[in-house]
Amino acid sequence: MTELPDFDVLLTRLARHRELSVDDLSRLAGVPEDEIRAVLDGAAPKPSLLHRLAPVLRLHPEDLFVIASLPLPPEMTPLDPLAWPAVVDLVRHAIALPQQEQDRLRRLAASLPPRTGRWAGERWN
Repeated sequence: MTELPDFDVLLTRLARHRELSVDDLSRLAGVPEDEIRAVLDGAAPKPSLLHRLAPVLRLHPEDLFVIASLPLPPEMTPLDPLAWPAVVDLVRHAIALPQQEQDRLRRLAASLPPRTGRWAGERWN
């Protein structure tokens, strides 16, 4: 299996894909430019930075935590902690799909209604 690049490389690619400079990231996320530059130079990102960058990069914060290889905070954990093996299988199958089918899967996921209810261990509304 191919290993992913470090977060600094991935963040650079994400920003470039969104046509955002370091100054744009700083201004739109409301964080000091030197904090972003430190991460781009290889420093580990703080969870607070990931929360602020996610909407700027048009990502869910949970996805940015995964991209940064940071554990998800408890408030971001899946509704069913036993679902993890199913998620791993889903991702494994999804990345094996041809690009056209991956795009179709993304469109389907984007069309789903937003998640509602309470977190694991509590009753759903």
